[in-house]
Order: sequence, then C-alpha cells, then structure tokens
Amino acid sequence: MFRKGLERLTRLGLVSTQKPHVAIDLGFSSMKLLQLSGGENPSIVAAHAVGVPEALREDASKRLEFQLSALPKALKEGGFSAKYAACTLPAGQTLCKHTQASGDGPLMQSIVSANLASQLSCPSEALRVKCLAVPGARPAGSAGGDAGTSEVIAIATSAGLIERLMAALKACRLEPVGIHAECQALLRAFDHLHRRAEDASLATMYLDLGAGTTKVCIGHGAELVFHKNIAMGGRFLDRAVASLAKMTMSEANRARFSLTSVTRQPGAGGNLGSVAAGPGGATALTGIPAIDAAIAAEAARARASTSEAVAGVMSDEDRREGQPAPGLARVSDDEAQIDLSEPLSAMTDEVASCMRYYESLFPGRRVQRVIFVGGEARHTPLCHHIARTLRMPASVADPFARFGRDAGLKVPRLGGEDGAGQPAVDLNQPQPGWAVAVGVALSPPER
Repeated sequence: MFRKGLERLTRLGLVSTQKPHVAIDLGFSSMKLLQLSGGENPSIVAAHAVGVPEALREDASKRLEFQLSALPKALKEGGFSAKYAACTLPAGQTLCKHTQASGDGPLMQSIVSANLASQLSCPSEALRVKCLAVPGARPAGSAGGDAGTSEVIAIATSAGLIERLMAALKACRLEPVGIHAECQALLRAFDHLHRRAEDASLATMYLDLGAGTTKVCIGHGAELVFHKNIAMGGRFLDRAVASLAKMTMSEANRARFSLTSVTRQPGAGGNLGSVAAGPGGATALTGIPAIDAAIAAEAARARASTSEAVAGVMSDEDRREGQPAPGLARVSDDEAQIDLSEPLSAMTDEVASCMRYYESLFPGRRVQRVIFVGGEARHTPLCHHIARTLRMPASVADPFARFGRDAGLKVPRLGGEDGAGQPAVDLNQPQPGWAVAVGVALSPPER
C-alpha cells in the first residue's frame, strides 16, 4: 500500500493474484506467521509465533530488529512454503489520524500527504501516507458538511520503515505483495460476517486489545469508517498490578490473567489503592522525529486520561436468532480479587471518546455491537468489564474457528523440534490474538 514497487511487480506479472502468501503480523509481544490455502474454504497450512523477549518490548526499534532477524528461522521451523509474503506496519511506528480534505483519488492523496508533511515538519519524500476516505460521513467540525470536503483516515509512517520491511522479506527470498495497516487487515478478517447487502448498515466496533496498544476500529459492514490507536493495552494494566502488588511485570501479567474479575464491586471490601502506572507504551522510532514526537505525545495524553469510568450493564444477544455468530463467544463476569478500576476507567474513557467522534461523523447512528480481538481478549473478565461499561452487546472472536486444518499442518513447539514444550500456537483453543494475521492472509495482493 505504501510502495509503488508493489504495483510494478504486479503489472509485470511477477506477483500472482492467486498464490497464497505468508502473513506476518509484527506485534508488540510476538511475531505471528500464518499461511492459508486458497479457495473459498481456506484451511490453515502453517502457523507459528515467536515471542518478543521481555527486555525488548518497550523499545520499538529493538523489538522490530529482533523480529526481522528471527524471521528466517521462524519460516523454516513453521514449514512455510509460499513464495510471497505480506506483513503489517507495527502499530507503535504508525501515525493514524482522522482529518478532512477536498478532492478525491490522487488529488486527495496529494493534499493529505502535503498537509501531514507540513504539520510534522518533515520532507514529503520521507513520509508514506495511505488515505482512506470515509463515505457518507459529515466532516468533523462542520455543521452541515462542507461541500467538496471529505472525512479521511490518514495512516502515515516513514519511507525508511517501508524499505526496511521490504528488504527483510526479500532477504528471506519472499516476494513482497503487501504492507498492511493493522486496521484494514482487522476488518478483512471479518469479511465473512458481512456478505449480505443489509450488513452494510450494521455498525460494528472491533476492539483489538493488544499488549502495547488498544486499537479501535468501527466498520459499516466490511468498510472501515473509524480508526484510532490508544496507547493503553495489557502492558498498561500489568504495570498497574506490578506497582500495586510489588511484582515484576511477568508476575503481574500472570496474576492479572488469573483474575475472575478486574474490579471490586461495591461492598466487596479491600482496595489496593491508587494506580501508579508509570510510563507506558513502547518507544516509537520511525526515523522521523516529528512522527515519533506525535506518537509519544498521544501516548502521554492517553496515559494521563484517568477520569471516572462510565457505569452500565451489558446485553450480549446477537442479532441472529439470539446467538453469537460462529467463532464469537459470549463474555461473562465474576467477583473481583484486584481492583483495576482506575486504569480501566482511563481505557474505557478513550473508547467512549471514539464512539462520540463516530456519532459526530454519522449523526443519528450508533455502534450496534462490539467484537473483541487481540491477545488480551483471552481474558474474558476484561472484555466483560469494557462491554458492560460501554453498554453494548459483545462477543470475543476466534478468527481460526471457520478454517479447516491442512493435512500437512505441523505447528512448531517451543521446546525444540523433539516435540518438547507447548505448541507455538494452540489451535485447540480460541485465538483472538490472530485476527490481524488472518486479515493479512486473506488480503489480496496490493496493486
């Protein structure tokens, strides 16, 4: 999406639009690799995950360096056989913002790119920008919608990062067929839920609860109409637990996932006190100081937003005969052992702010349901708390649920090739953290 070279490869016939490719998700706590078979009913051909060492997770540059250096070995261990590959842009090194612009097509792209370069005080050639027009939206800040002005989702990163990702794929003897923003890949993973014409009117919020960030995506059917990265994720909550309970980050993570509820109900007794979250989020190093500063400022603003949480109750009935769609599981709640009300209030306030912005773009419309994805969505009590606070029907997605298993599928084990240790990805358990990887695998080659 960010490189004209991909267009040239396709035009020259060097990239097949039919061949399955390796999907690579460069996440905060792990790198996920996935290959699906082709056809209307794809199956999982290969899957592997490589964890990022704890010491590297807070530094985006070192984290990416580790992942790219581990890629050749991961491809070999996972038995990947494709000649093509597509990967994600790391969320911590991507600037995403809603803006307004006139014109359409190349003219809009040119205007938005120039405006962003000016705002960031960087040469336009150092920036790579993807513009996604939001059809039907009333531009933010306009009373009746300015004629000729459109709401645009601008996704920007440095040209150097794109070149580095392309070079890493080629070094593994893979032809690059796409570099995707996570928000677009996420919606692609759920295209199968929106095959009917009337599904275009369904407003769904996808909450990607990651370790480093929470990504808020809202779609009208399969079309993305809102996106924002919130600089709070599982790491933010772990830091709160570690500070309150005097634990290491690893111990805090294990303790948090063992909770059956994340807040204490009134009268439950006991409170660990105020949260001292400390600095959160990874250091974003895109190579463009202005982008790094903008991402850091957004992270600082988000961490400082610790206002009171919104009260509410949740109903989790799905619109189809009162049952969740295949691959979506209902969430439930139990009594809490640790009170994470304060950091969770900050997170839910940010999500509620996103909903208000969406409603300003589409007056009279409301988000109708929330689907949780991301590795943190494995913790059902966390999902329940957020859904209850937002007062919306909610489901936790398992993006693997609709795929078969290829006869030759062999998932590597973390203890080595002798069969010791746990599998790198347990295909017998729901895996909400693989939604972006699935979306990349299902995305067609970019032209």
